[in-house]
This record gives sequence, structure tokens and C-alpha cells, in this order.
Amino acid sequence: MSVSSTQAYVLPTETKLLSNYPNPFNAATIISFSLPNKNTVTVEVFNIIAQKIKTLLNSNALTAGTHRIDWDGKNEQGNNVSTGIYFYRLSINDYHY
Repeated sequence: MSVSSTQAYVLPTETKLLSNYPNPFNAATIISFSLPNKNTVTVEVFNIIAQKIKTLLNSNALTAGTHRIDWDGKNEQGNNVSTGIYFYRLSINDYHY
């Protein structure tokens, strides 16, 4: 998993969580989102029965801009997850997307 950020000359005016790509995915997927302000951000992945599979990001001070997380399809223990349906959640302070 890797996290990368890009800051453009024009910062986003609203928080946006984009669809992952590719979807469906086999071995890896990219999750992108935009922040208008510096914030506390968490991104987590859950399985279809709402069990947390992995925390992809837990940042106390993520800068404004567009961010991208590459998820390698592994759980917290570093094992590949099985084929299935997964959900991801972007949490900013106490608000969830």
C-alpha cells in the first residue's frame, strides 16, 4: 500500500471520495479523494459483513489537495484477501463518506 498526494494550484472546494479504480479489482486498486482543508483522515476497508479488513490511512494532519491510496489487496496481517465484495470508508474528524 502506498499513499501519494498532489497539490494543484487550485485546491478542491469540497471533500470528495471517488470510486476506486479498477473496479472490480483483482490484485490491487486505487482509492482517491480530495480535501479542501488540512484534516484528520482515516481510510478503512471492510468486508461484506462489516468486519474491518485493513486501515489504509490514519493521519492527524493530511494537507488539502487530492490524495491517492494504492491498496494491494492485503489485510492487516499482510495476507491477500479472498475474492469478494469490499467497502471502503473515508472518515474526516467525525464525518464518514
